[in-house]
Amino acid sequence: MPYLKQFERTILQTIQPATAAQLCYEFCVGVVAGVPAENYRAVFDSYIAGFPKEEVTYKTYAEVMGAVLGTLSELARRNLDYDRKPLQDAFARWYHEVVGPFEDTKIEQNGDVFP
Repeated sequence: MPYLKQFERTILQTIQPATAAQLCYEFCVGVVAGVPAENYRAVFDSYIAGFPKEEVTYKTYAEVMGAVLGTLSELARRNLDYDRKPLQDAFARWYHEVVGPFEDTKIEQNGDVFP
């Protein structure tokens, strides 16, 4: 769970997150504010779009996945009673629509891990 310095928090009000820590912070703020699922999807897509297409790898997607998991895990660890469902739903749909096809391409290229 990143605790960004105040100047970074201020900057994030005007720019898109550029690191996994900034993404996690953005998701935490969104959960507290009750942001709807479609807003999270825009953050996922914007983060990935910040990389040249040829540089988007599993690591890039894993940064988003890690930020989502970190946010949800910290909410659970601290027993905070915020609605996690919009973030969970947005993530599930994004994984299915974006990461899944990326995984399928890599399976075709390199073979499957699962028998």
